[in-house]
Amino acid sequence: MSQTLEARRTISTGSVEIDKKMGGGIPEGSLILIEGQSNAGKSVVTQQLTHGALNGGFRCALYTTENTPRSLFRQMTSLSLDVTDFFLLGALNVYPPPAAMSEEAAVTAFDKMLHHLSRLQGRFEVVFIDSLTSFVSQVPESATLRFLTAVKEFCDQNMTIFFTLHSHAFEEAMFMRMRSLCDAHLKLRVEEMRDQLMKVLEVAKVRGAEKSTGTSSASTSSPGSACGSFRFRQRRPNDRCRSGCPSNHSNRPRTIAAPPPRSARFTTSSRRSCAPRRSRRRT
Repeated sequence: MSQTLEARRTISTGSVEIDKKMGGGIPEGSLILIEGQSNAGKSVVTQQLTHGALNGGFRCALYTTENTPRSLFRQMTSLSLDVTDFFLLGALNVYPPPAAMSEEAAVTAFDKMLHHLSRLQGRFEVVFIDSLTSFVSQVPESATLRFLTAVKEFCDQNMTIFFTLHSHAFEEAMFMRMRSLCDAHLKLRVEEMRDQLMKVLEVAKVRGAEKSTGTSSASTSSPGSACGSFRFRQRRPNDRCRSGCPSNHSNRPRTIAAPPPRSARFTTSSRRSCAPRRSRRRT
C-alpha cells in the first residue's frame, strides 16, 4: 500500500509557493470544486492549474463554456500561460459543451459529458469543466448530485476532475452536500480593503495532501489588470471557523498569500521597471 501512495502524483498550480501552502499540490484521482462569485478569478485559476498540470507531464482535457478555444488560448498567452504547443502536440484538448437553456437540454448535456468522459479514460489524466453553472441552474439538485456521483467514479479510476461553480448557484445546504462529495474545495471571493479590491483564494480542504492545508492567497487588483501585489496574513487563534468552533485545533485554517499568473502588461520582453517614470526638472 505504501508503494501505491508513493507512486501517486500531484497536480501543481504552477506556483511553488501556492503548492507548498496547499500541502504539496492536488493529489491525482481527486474531484475538486472551485467555487466563487463573479469576476473572482475561477477561470484564471483553472487556466493556471491547466498550465501547471501540462508542465507536470499530465494530459489534459478542458470543457469551457466561458471561452471559445481561440479566446482561451489568447487569454492564457496574455497571462504568460501559453499552452499552444501542448495543444498542437495532442497533450491538451478543448471542448465547448452545448448550451443548456432548459432542463431537458441540461440533463442531455450531463449524459453526453459522462459518455465523453468514458471515452477520454486512458488518454487524458486531468479534466477541467469551466463551468457547470449554466447546467446545474436548469436541473433539480438531485440531478446534479447524480452527475457528480457518476463523475466521482472516474476519479476512483485515477482521473482528476476540476469543476467550477458560481457561489450563488445553490443554497448553502446544497453546497455542503457537494463539498462532502469532493476531495478538494477551493473558494474564491473579492474583498474590498482600503479602497482596493482583494482577490482571495481560500483552500478549504485538500484530502490526501502530503501536508496540512487550509490556506488562502490574496492579491490586490485594479481595473485593467489581472493581478497586483500580494499580502500575507494569518488567522488568529481566537478566530472561529465556518462551523462556529474555535479554529485553534491542529488543522485550523491559515491565511497565506501567493502570486497568481501575472497580467500581460507585466510580462513583456523588456526588463524595464513597470513603475511610471518621474519627470526630471531641469536645473
